Formats: sequence, structure tokens, C-alpha cells
Amino acid sequence: METNRKILWFAGVGALVFIILISIAVWFYGEKKSMLAIQTFEECANNGYPVTESYPKQCKTPDGRSFVEDIVLDIIMASTTENTNLIKNN
Repeated sequence: METNRKILWFAGVGALVFIILISIAVWFYGEKKSMLAIQTFEECANNGYPVTESYPKQCKTPDGRSFVEDIVLDIIMASTTENTNLIKNN
């Protein structure tokens, strides 16, 4: 009887370890897949990856890819906003 209990205990522990390993593998696969879906600076930053305080800003994914902030649009929008404010003030 004691031998059966030991076998059952080891089988349960083995099954638990197997389930944990499969869960870790699935989690890593999901992380890798979502990381590969990132294609822009904004997507990188919105997913919480580190952003440098350089100009232009850069975001780096754990797999080594780097995305640079697109600053041309920001300059045009700032210029347009300033011109609009000048027109309103006159």
C-alpha cells in the first residue's frame, strides 16, 4: 500500500511540474508573438518597453529591435498649432 501511495505522489508531482512547464512555454510563446507584432515606436512604448530620453526618443524591445520616434509630424503639428494661435490672437 505504501508503494502505491509513493507512486501516486510522484505521478502527481510529475504532472504538476509538466503543467507548469507547459504553462511557461505557452506564456513565452505568447510574449514572443506579441513582441514580434510591434512595428512602430508608439506600439513599442505603449507596450511598456523602455524609452530613452534622447532626441528623437527610442524604444527597445527585449529581442533587440529598436524603434525611433517619428518627429516630423510633431514639428508640423506644433507649427500648425502656433500659426493657428497667431491667427486667433490677431
